[in-house]
Amino acid sequence: MSCKTALVTGCSAGGLGAAIATSFQEAGFHVFATARDPSKIGTTLADLPHVETLPLDVTSAESIAACIDLVRNRTGGSLDVLVNNAGGGFVMPLLDTSIAEGKAVYEVNVWGVLAMAQACAPLLIQAKGAMVNISSIGGTRPVLWQETLKSELEPLGVRVVTAMVGSVSTEIYNKKQLRLPEDSWYKPIEEIMARQSRGELQELTNEEPDVTASNIVHDTLSGARETLERELGERVRHSTEADDALPDYDFTVLDPVLLQDIPALNDMDAKNEENTNPVEVSKSDEGFMNTVHESALVYGTYEASLSPPATSDSVAFSACSDSTWKNGMIHPLAQSPSNPSQNSSVDVFNITDLMKADLDQLYFERFHPVAPIVHRGRYFEWASQDSPTPARACLRSAIRAVASAMSAVFRPIGNALYMEARQLVNDVQRKESSDSAAKGSVESRAIPLEQTQALLLLAHYELLCRDEHDAMLTAGVAFRLVQMARLYDVDRLGFSTGHVEDFVEVEEKRRTFWLALSLDIFLCCHNEFPLTLREEMVNTRLPAPEANFQHNQPIQMDFLSDVMNFNGSANLSVFGECVVSAVLQGRCMAHRQQSFATGRALSGSEARDFWTRHKLLIGAVERRAKLLEQSSAHALIECDPMVLFTHMLAHNAVIHLSGTVERASWESSDNRRVAQACEEQAWRSAHEVVRLSEAIRNISCFKIHPFSPSVIASSANFLAMHAKNEDLEEVLNGGDAKVGQLIRLLQNLEPVSNLARNFVRGLNKNVPNSELDARNNTLVLGQSNAWDCGN
Repeated sequence: MSCKTALVTGCSAGGLGAAIATSFQEAGFHVFATARDPSKIGTTLADLPHVETLPLDVTSAESIAACIDLVRNRTGGSLDVLVNNAGGGFVMPLLDTSIAEGKAVYEVNVWGVLAMAQACAPLLIQAKGAMVNISSIGGTRPVLWQETLKSELEPLGVRVVTAMVGSVSTEIYNKKQLRLPEDSWYKPIEEIMARQSRGELQELTNEEPDVTASNIVHDTLSGARETLERELGERVRHSTEADDALPDYDFTVLDPVLLQDIPALNDMDAKNEENTNPVEVSKSDEGFMNTVHESALVYGTYEASLSPPATSDSVAFSACSDSTWKNGMIHPLAQSPSNPSQNSSVDVFNITDLMKADLDQLYFERFHPVAPIVHRGRYFEWASQDSPTPARACLRSAIRAVASAMSAVFRPIGNALYMEARQLVNDVQRKESSDSAAKGSVESRAIPLEQTQALLLLAHYELLCRDEHDAMLTAGVAFRLVQMARLYDVDRLGFSTGHVEDFVEVEEKRRTFWLALSLDIFLCCHNEFPLTLREEMVNTRLPAPEANFQHNQPIQMDFLSDVMNFNGSANLSVFGECVVSAVLQGRCMAHRQQSFATGRALSGSEARDFWTRHKLLIGAVERRAKLLEQSSAHALIECDPMVLFTHMLAHNAVIHLSGTVERASWESSDNRRVAQACEEQAWRSAHEVVRLSEAIRNISCFKIHPFSPSVIASSANFLAMHAKNEDLEEVLNGGDAKVGQLIRLLQNLEPVSNLARNFVRGLNKNVPNSELDARNNTLVLGQSNAWDCGN
């Protein structure tokens, strides 16, 4: 079939499925429109060119198999888009719900979707296509198994998109008259609930199906890889990954006025008032029903909220309108229902003051040791303020988002915290853009330090929990702010900010700059990109010891140039040692880029320059490694994550240089000896990384440096690549103790680090397909996105 193909379930006339099928047909697709009874699809859709109507019952394995066999034969074994739209609604208080009827809805709305995903996966993979699961804005979190589908199918080239729709004028509401049992607690408001079951309580602003369908098709064809929410046609959330794993506690409740006719509930209120320790209840700003009453009235157009399994994507037990979903959200960790901001789709729950304080402490205990840029005491002076400056609000929110990544307890709410911080940062940036004309040139703008710090922390969160591409973009903005604020020039003679600054203020600027430069180096080494921040123009002293910083005890540190030329005191702080090792890593990367930028073999003066630079670098790296072993901080290697990472990073520089020299041509026996010596030294360094990695067992996995997995994967890659021919079988079978130890460590870090997860995925993907390099009989693991070794 020459054109692209789409299969849409639940295409009965007048519904969203029929509208989606029509939109795909209009986009040039050949559409397979399905329904349990194809006669209900209607001639409007069925008579369109390039539309085939097929019978499909998503609860029947036989029906699914027959349908997919037909599609496979018609398309040659591929399918570009699957739209899981088939579903049903069910309106009834939970206490009056028939279990059999509830299970029947689950069969369609949960297991039917999964059955279609399983049946169509081979066709979608063949086409590198997309799966669109129609969900509801009534439940604000995509279910866990949809995220599982995403993680399983995206490596195979299939995009998984969850389209969360709001109020749409379809026929999903029950046609039959709702009848409550005679002894139902809710009998007094039966007529109100009956009106809801018929869709009569929906807003007048309901969206037409063709508008919703057009938006879904547009978003799908635009390459979306995310959870999509639309409210009256407007995208209200655009996230690259779904909210983390939390149950869906989505409560939409009736106005108390409507419940006054329920005697039992009024009696409950009276008893609560008489109780000396009454149950605490709280009402939202909209005057909705309090928490005592909420648990019985659960709503989500396609979502079961106070649900049985967490996989409940598609059941509705409803007593009110879908349009009020965002006014009554309760989160299991909150003390009271929240009233999310009308201006932000990320503030979907309240966290208590105690939780905020816990997150702040977590940040300084677990993340600050590897990114020490915030003064603890001064942060706590303003962190509890209701209305800090916009830049400080950004930093506070970013700190709590990063802290959530450092805790198994708070990780489930991390993505929502991140989205809130992201929104605050975006608001600040938009205001800066609107004020740019009035403020004039870049030089005249005052860049709040907290804004830069917030972006650096968000980049680290994205690296740990989201996508490295996002981290690169966020870090790029932070690097530009560093340049605009001239943080590279903090200690230049004659440079002034216009007001007197104390030691802590200046030191925070220094530390923010050095964290940005280190992050730039780590990201660029990881991806072989050129640096944004260059060391040549730096006039900012290296960071002071942590005690001096936190206790406001001024001390003058050396400049980087003095330390790199071995003209300084060599008395560096722990953070300073890490910065110097990072700069050496950056120089090793620049050496490789400069040497092989043209893509041609080195010869003549280029080759001589290469070997001169190489010898200088290897000498500098060796001296730095010796100084690290002699430093007072060496004793902390078993318990300080930055000290441990700094030592591993120094060894990684040697491995990187070995990979570089393997690419060079050897014009003399002297150069050959240098290359052989470098490989032997890299071999020792890789084994030293193995030894050092054992210390990670003494440090919480949440406390390790975010780029530790890169160094570990680089060493594993080097050791596997340089295994002898006779050892290949053992390495492939996981018998090589050193490689196996590093891979197991990466596997243990997968739950807390996306980098580790990506490296393990790359190793697992490439090891079975490893091949002998004809030139040197080494094991090639392929690109694992580690700091490579020159293969």
